[in-house]
Amino acid sequence: MKVTKCSIIEFRKQFDSDASCLAYLANQKWGDGYNCRKCKHPEYKKGDMHIDRRCKKCGYNESPTSNTLFHSIKMPLTIAFEMLFRISVNKKGISSIALSREYGVNQKTAYHFRQKVQDGMKSSGKHPLTGIVHVDEFVYGGQDEGCPGRSSESDKLKISVAVEIINDEKTVKQLMGRAYAMSIQNYSHAELGKIFEKHISKEAKSGNG
Repeated sequence: MKVTKCSIIEFRKQFDSDASCLAYLANQKWGDGYNCRKCKHPEYKKGDMHIDRRCKKCGYNESPTSNTLFHSIKMPLTIAFEMLFRISVNKKGISSIALSREYGVNQKTAYHFRQKVQDGMKSSGKHPLTGIVHVDEFVYGGQDEGCPGRSSESDKLKISVAVEIINDEKTVKQLMGRAYAMSIQNYSHAELGKIFEKHISKEAKSGNG
């Protein structure tokens, strides 16, 4: 599910019923054409439910929610969609307890759904950064007293980050594209080189000057 910038009121207008949620999922899944998940056959007929699709060849029935975050959830789709929206746009995060209280669902249910969303948001790491890439490192939580600069003596979490820079032809500005971050043990050449090996294409150009 792609979450765009909009207010919670606009979001609720777009997804005001389980039917609208199912229609959205169906369009995301089959909008570019149908192919059976099991046998890849391109033709289907009406499935068990009115919006399901059943393969004409092998008979496999697929619903819009199957193989998605919303498969077998124990809450209305409208609530699940809004919970996903809140988790995605809240920069400081939102606890399962807060979700449970706000939406009237079991705390364990909120916890497991929140975990599924967070797992789904993780990158596969299979698409290295290309073009111009900026690389930097920092200490999470700020510097320790008595540890000047980027001292390796700090016990705080050290992180290296790589950001892809995109040239926007319309605004003639440089925008931030994809990014990767990873924890490092220290600031040695070997540790700093890990993000280059794992997440940056060999054809990429340094934007650090």
